[in-house]
Amino acid sequence: MRTSARPEAESICRADVVLNVVRVRWATHIMKRIGDHGALHFAALQRSIPAVSRKVLTDQLRHLERAGILQRQRNAASRREMPYSFTSRGRELKVVLDSLEELGARWQREDAAGRSK
Repeated sequence: MRTSARPEAESICRADVVLNVVRVRWATHIMKRIGDHGALHFAALQRSIPAVSRKVLTDQLRHLERAGILQRQRNAASRREMPYSFTSRGRELKVVLDSLEELGARWQREDAAGRSK
């Protein structure tokens, strides 16, 4: 992922660099599935996220590849069997997403408890 060389780019919140990768629709769903199950083929990802269309899934996988989060594992035996897995950058991001998921679960519990009072 390239950052802008413009001077105002230096003043942005550095978190935006990461948020711009994950804020696209379905990106966190894709990363969650790969984080939970390890390397997955396109068909397995599509089955695990039935609400996403084939085109959108393809676009989002390409987005995550360009951002350096996912990679396709080349298999010399079969050109079609190329599962998606995390790069080192993706594994690093998974740690952050796991923390956000824990925070989200806690907030949901707190909100539910607040409504039941």
